[in-house]
Amino acid sequence: MKHIVKLLALAWLSAATVGAGPIQKTEIDADAKWLLHLDLDEFRSTKVGSYLISQVLEKQVSKPLNELKQKFKFEVDPNKILEKIGSITAYGTAYQSPKENAVLMIKTDPELQAAFVGVLAGLALAGTNSPADMQQTQLGQVTLYSIKDKIHCAVLPGKVVVLSASRRATEKAAEVLNGKAANLASSQTFSDFADVKKTFFFLGVAEGFSADTVLPPQAKLLQLADGGRVVLGENADQLFLDLALKAKTSEVVTQMQQVIQGLIAMASLGKPDDKDIMQLVQSTKVSATDKVVSVNVEYPVEKALQRIDEQKDRMARKTAGRPPEPVEEKAN
Repeated sequence: MKHIVKLLALAWLSAATVGAGPIQKTEIDADAKWLLHLDLDEFRSTKVGSYLISQVLEKQVSKPLNELKQKFKFEVDPNKILEKIGSITAYGTAYQSPKENAVLMIKTDPELQAAFVGVLAGLALAGTNSPADMQQTQLGQVTLYSIKDKIHCAVLPGKVVVLSASRRATEKAAEVLNGKAANLASSQTFSDFADVKKTFFFLGVAEGFSADTVLPPQAKLLQLADGGRVVLGENADQLFLDLALKAKTSEVVTQMQQVIQGLIAMASLGKPDDKDIMQLVQSTKVSATDKVVSVNVEYPVEKALQRIDEQKDRMARKTAGRPPEPVEEKAN
């Protein structure tokens, strides 16, 4: 049981890190309040994504896969598994009690889905003698698997694998995917935010998140917002982040824009000799419409890879009990 849980947790974490391609609104519940999407196909095509997958994610996935290999005696190549996952999407219909309403959707190619279903079906046939204590239920064309009634998995052939801690949330997600429940395409949620190309990560929160979520007093900017969206992407030699915050009135938009511009000014005054900070400040662009204020930040891909390398080295030295090496700034 713990080995399967580890593997499912890694799938969730990789989404943090994040259908194949852009978000498909027709596959998401119309009542979704928050949405996270990692387009792994686009991520693999970027320099940052290719590096993180080969140098970080594959190594993290290898350990639980090796444990499963020893436990169940089958060969699994982590590289092949990651190659066959097109996207990972998570969403929830409320900000509280995520275990009761949140779902995780994984899109894979038919071969990987068939292998996954084979493992689940084999565990279900083993009944109470199975290490995972799996139960299988048929709901029309949807096959539902429950592990100790703690993890529920719906398999929709040719579509996606849905995972949740809630059976009802899993069933509702399957209804949406089968066209038997309203989807996000029929809703105005997230529609006020401009479309941004070449992105591999999307995180959106709908109206009311600042009221329904406990935010620290320091998060004044988020307290003013009534919805938001963050996207990450890579364009040419630049890694970019685009943040958009929504407000109910143009007056609040103006106030948020002034807060952001003040934070940028403070950053430039606080560390004028820090080349990285100054580069970020100079590349930051702030714009606004009647309801949305947007912030776009760019950073060179090569420098981002250098920082990732440095962080990875620090973590390796910390694990080995060695002091970190001093960081040397490379010449521009």
